[in-house]
Amino acid sequence: MVAKTSRCLMCRARKIKCDQRWPRCGPCTKSKRECPGPPTTIKFLPPETSKPTSPATAIVLSQDNSGSVAPIQWTGQDEPLHPASTYTSSGESDFVLEDSSLMDIPSILSRPLNASPANLVATELVKTLQVEGAAHNPSFLGSFIKDVPSMLDHSPALTATVACALDACTKKELLPRTARKLDAKLYGKALAAIHNALESPAQRTCISTFLSVVLLGRLETVLATRQLARIPCWSVHAAGISALLRYRGVFDPSDDTVFHAVLENFGPIVAHHIVRDQDCFLAAPEWQDSLFPSSRKRKVAPVDDLLYRVFAQLAHLPTLLKYFRVFRRGRRQGDFARTMDLAALISMELRAIGSVMEKDILSNLDIGSVADEDVKAPVQLVYVLPGSDVVRLIAWHAVLSNIVDKVLIALVQMAEDGEVSERARTLEELRNHALSVSRRVWMLSEEARQKGLIQFYFYPGVLAATYDSAQSDAEREWIVDLLNDVQGGTWEENLWTHEAVRRVCLTLGGQLD
Repeated sequence: MVAKTSRCLMCRARKIKCDQRWPRCGPCTKSKRECPGPPTTIKFLPPETSKPTSPATAIVLSQDNSGSVAPIQWTGQDEPLHPASTYTSSGESDFVLEDSSLMDIPSILSRPLNASPANLVATELVKTLQVEGAAHNPSFLGSFIKDVPSMLDHSPALTATVACALDACTKKELLPRTARKLDAKLYGKALAAIHNALESPAQRTCISTFLSVVLLGRLETVLATRQLARIPCWSVHAAGISALLRYRGVFDPSDDTVFHAVLENFGPIVAHHIVRDQDCFLAAPEWQDSLFPSSRKRKVAPVDDLLYRVFAQLAHLPTLLKYFRVFRRGRRQGDFARTMDLAALISMELRAIGSVMEKDILSNLDIGSVADEDVKAPVQLVYVLPGSDVVRLIAWHAVLSNIVDKVLIALVQMAEDGEVSERARTLEELRNHALSVSRRVWMLSEEARQKGLIQFYFYPGVLAATYDSAQSDAEREWIVDLLNDVQGGTWEENLWTHEAVRRVCLTLGGQLD
């Protein structure tokens, strides 16, 4: 799609002027944000058009005399290229791709393409994936999306869903806004195709059908026009994803695609079971064995290994909060004992993970000072470009640690035995631990502001869980302001308030039914 402006993508998203002083424009330099640079474009053109005037590389897909599609021909100069956004031509199966990135092109572009909807969607998806790694690009499609192009030939449901998602991803705004609407025709086709797949016994258990449901759920949740509308939206989709997973049964541990799709929906699935006051099926031994490294029999990165250990404990959170709520209602000693035992086991594992994380991961991160305007911040240092994998590890470890600490604090306060002085020491140690993991969340503040809600969709809940660890009214005010900064202009009519953040914090700790 031809860009209508030469502003950097960050300035476009913030709707401000850009002085276009590359490689880092003035507004991004002043606000200490990462500047993505000017937008690049690619155009789909009929093959008989004139050659590009720029020295960009062109990809020509032409038909031979027999009518079949000839292999891709590469033309142009061997020079470094840059990622670009895409759009498909109207009804043309032959086109020239201009100004495209040739680095890491998946195999979908190395074989002949035809004019089928699946191949046209796959081509556009491949080009979108080349931009997916850039810091400014929306990442709500998920990491598993890289495996999708090869599946589109055999799944009308997945093809229709990806087409709808790409339409939402490549139009005018990088961030969803109140005026953003899905294309009704594409959305309707995706819903109908998913419905047909779920009705078919042969398609219901296919990976492609599961990924269709996951993608549509993420799309609807991210583009919900109001903040409060997202809550029932993700809950409905989490229920559907859970039901479909249970129906399919435990998957092959070597299936990376399903593995990553499940992990990226782990939080919503767990939250849905917490709301329903139910045990989460992912805590069952067969699911634990299928999901986590001990059964995957292969080496993983240290950050991923720690994250999987956190998720293994996260699956038990619905059971812990269910036990805690039952105890609060009846105050029976048996309920107290089982709640305390489970909370202590989870806490011990999380502290072991935290110790390794501090030694091997966090100590190697770059540290910078907070922005000048963050005078109320409870921390004076922030992580600089920690990487998405480290961010997820910090966030999920912190939110689970905070919730378990809240439960332990409440249990110690309600305990009927033990010396007062010993209980006071235990409470102080638990609060100090909660504060230490909260500081890690606060040190992600600048990164969250830069990336925004699309890439940091998990951050508001994690940040809200730290509200009661703040030491002053000014720090609590900073937390509320940061939540609204990360949210940006997406839901201007539903800004965070102190009461809303406080209620989220209490709910996450099982203190509100």
